Amino acid sequence: MFIQLHGDLVIRQLRRATRRPDDSSDPTGRVRKTPSARKIARFMTIKRDQVPRDQGSIMAKIAHDVPPLLEARDLVDRFHEMMRQQKVADLDPWIATALDSPLSSFAKGIMADHDAVQAAII
Repeated sequence: MFIQLHGDLVIRQLRRATRRPDDSSDPTGRVRKTPSARKIARFMTIKRDQVPRDQGSIMAKIAHDVPPLLEARDLVDRFHEMMRQQKVADLDPWIATALDSPLSSFAKGIMADHDAVQAAII
C-alpha cells in the first residue's frame, strides 16, 4: 500500500539513499543493491520487531533518508490499531492528520466513503 501510494518518488529517494556509499554500514564502501518495492512495502507494514535483523540497516537508512515513508508507516499503524480496537472516535482525527501527510490521497478516499469506513470499524 505504501509503495503504491507514493510510487516512484519513494523508490527514487530510497534508491538514492541506499546506493550512496556509507562507511558506517559497509566498510568496503561498496554500493548495496536497493531492495525491491515489494520488500520495502513488507518491511514497512510488518511490526517493527519482526523486521529481519540483517535488514535493520535498510530500515535505518529509510528512517534517515525518507522520512515521509516513516510518517506514512506510522499513520497506517494508527489506522490498523483503530480498526482492530474498533475506535470509531479516532477516525476523524486520523483523517485530519492524514490529509496533511504522504497518505493524503488515501485519506481523501476514506473521507469519500466515511460512512462505510465507520460501519467497518464498528
